[in-house]
Amino acid sequence: MWLSNFNLFGTLKTIFSSKNPFLNHSTTPKVPPCAYQQYTFTALGYIAKAQGHISQSHIKHVETLMKTLSFGTKDRKTAIRWFNEGKNAHRADGNNESGEVPFVFYVLALKCDENRQDIELTTLLRKMCLECICQCAWIFGLPAAATHAALHRLAHTLAFSQTEITHTESIIAERQGLDPAWPQLFQAAIELLDITRDTPIEEVKLAYRRLISKHHPDKFASKQHDLATKKRAEENTRKLTDAYELVTAHLAPQATGPKANSS
Repeated sequence: MWLSNFNLFGTLKTIFSSKNPFLNHSTTPKVPPCAYQQYTFTALGYIAKAQGHISQSHIKHVETLMKTLSFGTKDRKTAIRWFNEGKNAHRADGNNESGEVPFVFYVLALKCDENRQDIELTTLLRKMCLECICQCAWIFGLPAAATHAALHRLAHTLAFSQTEITHTESIIAERQGLDPAWPQLFQAAIELLDITRDTPIEEVKLAYRRLISKHHPDKFASKQHDLATKKRAEENTRKLTDAYELVTAHLAPQATGPKANSS
């Protein structure tokens, strides 16, 4: 089952273990795994609360990760505290579509970026963290708009590239039997419409209308425009319409899992 498969980029237990060969230096480890653990669990809390509640599946996701890492009682308490910090990082008014990222994630990103001399370990830790937060966002299948926007805001803040995010989402989508091309198609659609994942649906409609007005074939129907220009206008209109339909379908209300904690 995909939920318990946390070894896409390497076995977590091996990466974080005290017996990890990367960490058995005569000096202090250059890249502290604890920093990556902290921002992983904090990020999981932030993603899980993006729609205003924490589901049983999100809780199971965190439990599976702690079990995979062989956390004892003390480590579990710490991980849960980090998760709650991420969960509580959303604005008190419940607005999760503000486009703002809590300051705690900037601090964690800087903390994880310190002394990144052990490139091999750093790469493994970063990929593991990205996989965990992407799985959390995709836990019910295709993420709801608020969750998807929160994932990308957060991942960019933590210095992941768009290519890294989209690639990881594609792998997770395929694991669940979904279209692995969807993440790339959605990214291309928002770029074509010149919007963001946080753009309200009303503004998406306005952006679409402006672009359609600019590229509509009727504007190029006079004899002064050659056939190639008219064909390009028709193709641009088709692409814009396809992009608009993809984005607005995603922004429509989507079903979520059962509520476990509405706090």
